[in-house]
Amino acid sequence: MKKLTVLLGAGFSANANMPIAKGVSDYFNRDLRDKLLNFPSSEWAWIDDKDKTIINNGHLSFERLGYSYVFNELLNIYKSNNSDKFLNYEDFYQFISDSYKNNNKISKIFSDAKEQLLQDYPCLIEKEDSDHLVLFNYKQYFKVLPILNYLIADILQPIKMNDDELCLTFKYFLDYVKSFDEVNIFTLNHDLIVERILELGGIEYSRGFETNNSVLVANDKKLPVYTGNYNKKVRVYKLHGSIDLYKFNYVEKNLDGYDQLTGEYDYFMTNDYYEKHRCQRVDSTTGDIVQNMASDIVPKFITGTDKTIIIDNDKMYKNIYSDFSRIMLETENLFVSGYSFNDTHINQHLSKNNKLSFINHRITKDYPFSSNGKNISDFKDIL
Repeated sequence: MKKLTVLLGAGFSANANMPIAKGVSDYFNRDLRDKLLNFPSSEWAWIDDKDKTIINNGHLSFERLGYSYVFNELLNIYKSNNSDKFLNYEDFYQFISDSYKNNNKISKIFSDAKEQLLQDYPCLIEKEDSDHLVLFNYKQYFKVLPILNYLIADILQPIKMNDDELCLTFKYFLDYVKSFDEVNIFTLNHDLIVERILELGGIEYSRGFETNNSVLVANDKKLPVYTGNYNKKVRVYKLHGSIDLYKFNYVEKNLDGYDQLTGEYDYFMTNDYYEKHRCQRVDSTTGDIVQNMASDIVPKFITGTDKTIIIDNDKMYKNIYSDFSRIMLETENLFVSGYSFNDTHINQHLSKNNKLSFINHRITKDYPFSSNGKNISDFKDIL
């Protein structure tokens, strides 16, 4: 049986005109005041490229203005800590995450953000009870990282190319994949580019999600949950998660009648707005509803510069990386596209197999762990 292992980085999606690290970073590295939209569904987005109706709906929330000032303050502090430079959005994400550990820093961030807001909107000075200022009283910093995930997902959600352009751009990649009996695709990207081009190429694939035995339902149908069972010849592993991935945390009533997290959870997959907001958990035996809703409708992907903590403590990601480690050791044919070889937790698995034959589709860096292969700059040179 002829097998192929594929590793995709941001440069792969760049072929479809999707933003890579700099493109995403540019959204954050600017004056962020009044750049955010917050919808009644609790979701967040950028104001950029939205029509008047969406902007109007996104302005209904009073929090959207205040948190834009919180983000702007975080940006100012981050850049002042880095000689007025914005390194990249993942480093910015890690800075925001690490700031959780310092209550005094959080208090100052909110205080300075409020001060700047009142300078820009002096009409609010005499209205301390204004809904626009309530968030500064409670300093809910725990909302900041989920907002960041929404904002990153908003950048990656629309595929920039139409289907005909995708088919033309990735034709040789699809032909190469079809020439193997079994293909394991590991992607570091959160977007849905690889899934879309496989569908356009008529290639069935599995991401390890199934509806069989799922206890999550929405609109009277079962939702696909992660089981780690890949039942197609082409398997897609999202090493850092995906913009269509959500986590359903199990809750149960405690003795006082309040919902309490059990520590159990399922990951489910959907692109449907109503499914993610109407997701329920049912009893596996009776089918009765035991939990009415998911408490955390935020796209679940890993970013930041310290991903290993999440990977080591999450049952799905831990399982995916176990598969990655095992498959890389067994790999005879490796195709890499758009990966910069900068992630230590990825490189440690690549470096253990120097006997494989590789094709490295790259912009700048040659494959560093073996000389048994070729580096190419165009998809047409694969075959």
